[in-house]
Amino acid sequence: MRGVMQRVERTANERVRSVAQLSMLLAAMAVAATNAAAQERNLTLVGAGSIEGGKGSPTEVHEARLTLRTNADFAVTLVSRSNNIVIKGKWQRPTLGNVDRIDVRDVGGVAVRGSGSLSYADNERRTPRTLELNWNDRGASYRLEIATRDAEDDDSPDGWRAGAGAQVYRNVDARARGDGVARMEGVRGGAYSVVRARIGTGGDVVLDVDRPTRGEIRGRVRRVQGKRIELAVLAIFGYTATGTLTVRLRSADEVRAFDGTGTGERGPWSLTFRGNGMPNDVPRPSGGDRPENTALQMDRAEGGRGMLSQAGGSALDIARATVRLERARDGHIILEARRERVTIDGRWLEAPDERVQFEVRRVNGKEASGRLTIRRDGSSFSTIQGDGRALGKPFTLVFATH
Repeated sequence: MRGVMQRVERTANERVRSVAQLSMLLAAMAVAATNAAAQERNLTLVGAGSIEGGKGSPTEVHEARLTLRTNADFAVTLVSRSNNIVIKGKWQRPTLGNVDRIDVRDVGGVAVRGSGSLSYADNERRTPRTLELNWNDRGASYRLEIATRDAEDDDSPDGWRAGAGAQVYRNVDARARGDGVARMEGVRGGAYSVVRARIGTGGDVVLDVDRPTRGEIRGRVRRVQGKRIELAVLAIFGYTATGTLTVRLRSADEVRAFDGTGTGERGPWSLTFRGNGMPNDVPRPSGGDRPENTALQMDRAEGGRGMLSQAGGSALDIARATVRLERARDGHIILEARRERVTIDGRWLEAPDERVQFEVRRVNGKEASGRLTIRRDGSSFSTIQGDGRALGKPFTLVFATH
């Protein structure tokens, strides 16, 4: 009898311990869930977008459900009419601006390699504005772009717009250097690095691609939204073709990107291009610029002290600056801090008193505006100072060489 009672007592104690352990486990799971919820941001972007690439037709996307965790994990569920697609990867937040960089690693459970960006409409990063992702899978290139419906009309501090509806406001002659690929079944194709887009108010469009692939694409304007021009393709490289191509402009004289797919008399075709600056051989803008003076060209790096500050963000202590003034009036200023690097692209014009006026066009590849003054010192420079606006925020730069 005593042995039976001991066994009953041991069984009761084990049950008590099991219940206690289960309670502790449930409590730990609740704490973990609470911490996980506190360590991630769940955002929703509702707008218009598409996934383009491969051999299939574009997939329209109307919603992106985003999750960004503090351990840098990134995930987005893309909602379309047919099905949902999950993309995973990593995210990183640069110091300057309200744009997160995305490293794409998985699409629909398949390992891929790609990159992109997520921009916000507010400084607190609570309202996503545009999501752009690019990746490669089994030799095919894909691109996702989804934006809130007003983002295309308000993506530049200068407010410049190409037109609206089916009307182009002014004749456009824009160029860019970058990376492009043309594919057309049964016809030559390949890579190209320089493009020119001529878009008339009457609706005619001519796109020239150069070096090493050379050719011409013709079409008609179908729809204009801010700096985004959608056109119906009529011919590619001299062959009759149909399809849609979308041209995105950075400004009145610079192409940002274009994408298109369709069919031609020889078979399917596709075109992609991503611009990263103006070509070096672009003619000078008219309106009184002085003749080219090769003595004004510069490619000089100098150590010194300076500060780049932006409203709502931390300031960068600049220890080194590089100024590149190219013959075609393109200019680049590279600022180096201890752990960060900022690149400012623009156009330059000689001014009196050994000064150069620098018109800001981009900061770290994103559209910006402003005016900087570079004071020359023989073949080098002594100071850079000025202000502008990047990613919706004003900034100020002051730098002096040793």
